[in-house]
Amino acid sequence: MQTNPWRSRKIHYPVLLIILLAGGICRFYNLSWDDGYNYHPDEMNITAAVSRIAIPHQLDPDFFAYNGFPLYLYRATAQLASAVTGDPSWTGSWSRIALIGRLLSALFSTLSIYLVYRIGKKAISETGALLAGFLTAVSVGLLQAAHYGVTESLLLFLLLALSALALHAVQAKTFIPRHWYAMSLLCGVAMGTKSSAILFLTVPATAGALLMYRERNPGILWRAIPLFLAAFAVFVLVSPFSILKFSAFTDTMRYESNVVWGRVQVPYTLQFQGTLPYWFFFKNLHWHAGLIIPAAGFLGILMWVTAIARRKESVDALPLLLFAMVYWIYVGSWYAKFIRYTVLLLPFLILGTCRLFDRMLDHSRMRPLAVIITVFTLITTALWALIFMSIYRSPATRTAASHWIYEHIPPQSVILREHWDYGLPVHLAGRETPPFRFVTMNNYDADTDEKMQAMSGMLAEGDYLIVASRRLSGTIGRAQDQYPLTSGYYRKLFAGLLGYMPVRKFASYPALWGIEINDDGAEETFQVFDHPVVQIFKNSERLPAARILALLKEP
Repeated sequence: MQTNPWRSRKIHYPVLLIILLAGGICRFYNLSWDDGYNYHPDEMNITAAVSRIAIPHQLDPDFFAYNGFPLYLYRATAQLASAVTGDPSWTGSWSRIALIGRLLSALFSTLSIYLVYRIGKKAISETGALLAGFLTAVSVGLLQAAHYGVTESLLLFLLLALSALALHAVQAKTFIPRHWYAMSLLCGVAMGTKSSAILFLTVPATAGALLMYRERNPGILWRAIPLFLAAFAVFVLVSPFSILKFSAFTDTMRYESNVVWGRVQVPYTLQFQGTLPYWFFFKNLHWHAGLIIPAAGFLGILMWVTAIARRKESVDALPLLLFAMVYWIYVGSWYAKFIRYTVLLLPFLILGTCRLFDRMLDHSRMRPLAVIITVFTLITTALWALIFMSIYRSPATRTAASHWIYEHIPPQSVILREHWDYGLPVHLAGRETPPFRFVTMNNYDADTDEKMQAMSGMLAEGDYLIVASRRLSGTIGRAQDQYPLTSGYYRKLFAGLLGYMPVRKFASYPALWGIEINDDGAEETFQVFDHPVVQIFKNSERLPAARILALLKEP
């Protein structure tokens, strides 16, 4: 007699199928949410690089922030689509290339749901596997990443496939070459996708150490040499110009490393000044994972590792857990704390959560509380996903703002725009752009008298001012020590003290049934790519430059 209904195939596999279908539908839903305008800067850079190559004649992407594999994968898919449909725009149009990237991203993200389920089934239980699959399917961080043609979904798929193989290899309790060469292949492709994937080597290295300990055979170390060589060979094969243009590649990696560690200050990392390592990531994890998973996930991983150390649990899952800990310790210490860096951690937090719940459910005394917590976690996480998906059901705010600008701002108007942000209005397909005159405000420049004078002149001359997101206002506004005058400018602008009055605001906060979740407090990139708040101001009072300058200099 079965005591657990989830172990019945009549229930288990239909539930798994529903989870996969629901997760896939959410991931593939409205992938053209930005109407082809490439509002994600990293995606736009990848798209530009893909448009520069042609397989097999031109393979140099002249771009090294990401390695070659995703670029060639996107290009090969685009060329295939072009050959099948007879439509050359698949290889020439940036919007079509970006859509290819998003389709592949959604596909890899959907496959990752099944991989998490498989890992959960081997490492936790059948019940834990279904819980993990469901929470992965409705993880907001993974849903958002699936709607971008960048590398997070691909990297996560490779990491989970590597983790599943490592788990299988450890449970085999003997060296089976095909498992290890498959892991070498995955490591090579992952490093050929992004250089930071070198951390993925933690997974097979830990699995190898466990195997060597079990067999009491140090000679296994010699088997690692051809495996590392195979991984390197795959890396060179899928990203050849990382070697052929090694100097350019290392220069890019050095620059990116300096940005990540804060040794080079750039405007888009200004938001991280004064933020605490680890804590900033943790408090933002709730936007990606819901209310319970961040805390329960870390607690579950800690208890899992403790159980292994006390020999109360099999060591089979140690490669996965050690990677999660190493990744968190390393990435959490970075100066640049973009929330997308936590995407690779989410499935491990989910597995930790599900293992914790599964063990609680096994204890009769804790079962009532465990049922309540588990059901609450499932409902709130799914509800947050449903709420978040509203942003893809609504028009993109930048596109909606551009339509309004075309229709309501008179031709010949002087429009002030901020640098380091998306310039609005976009060129709307099928419509002639009105003859506006655009003036760029360099607000990230250092606060000087010359800057304030220039800003005052622009504000006096301008007819309209567009704040296309909180990218500048949200960061400069907090950096009062570095930008005492410009932070004051934003306070006075929003208070209506500079003669500019708000005439239109475009926001698409996650919402459901009239309940709106204001996510202005989330890490900037959670909002500013797919649902930024756009504000348009009109110069109503026409203050002279001298008066504006005096106002800007007032404390």
